[in-house]
Amino acid sequence: GATLVGIGGIGGSIEPGEAILACLRREVEEEIKASIRVESATTTHLIYEKGVTEPLSLPQREYPLPVLLTISRNLHRQDLHPDYGILAIATFLAQLEGEPRIDDLYGLLIVPRDKLVDIMRPNEIALDCLDQMPGIRRITQEPLPKNTVLGPVWTGRSLQLLLQAGRLYDIKGVPR
Repeated sequence: GATLVGIGGIGGSIEPGEAILACLRREVEEEIKASIRVESATTTHLIYEKGVTEPLSLPQREYPLPVLLTISRNLHRQDLHPDYGILAIATFLAQLEGEPRIDDLYGLLIVPRDKLVDIMRPNEIALDCLDQMPGIRRITQEPLPKNTVLGPVWTGRSLQLLLQAGRLYDIKGVPR
């Protein structure tokens, strides 16, 4: 009876010769017509085949560090990357600069960092519960059915695994 909608992250594939942060900015521009300010994570986590490992100790650089690296077998992008058996997804902290407009996405869920745990803790969250949460905004190309539930996929699932392992932190680095 319910319509399940996935909660993931903005993203895509790196083009030949493209740097990772340039790819991130291009994908954000393509998908929500906005720019972002990328922030460096204080801790980088690794999810390998749906398992949480110990946090990585990466040296500070002149460029931002990812908050999450997800590595797994190529189960869902074989049509796009048939020669790659393993895929890696780098997830960065970013702040929107400007008002987003969805373009090639079905919809966009805008969640303040202090509300991320509330959205990601349950395996599914009903749309009517989501709409009652202060600070949460959603933009969709078409209205969602009343019986819609949202659940994490891809990077959303990796963030949920971090939360379940007690390793998802608030903006000040305090465990949630």
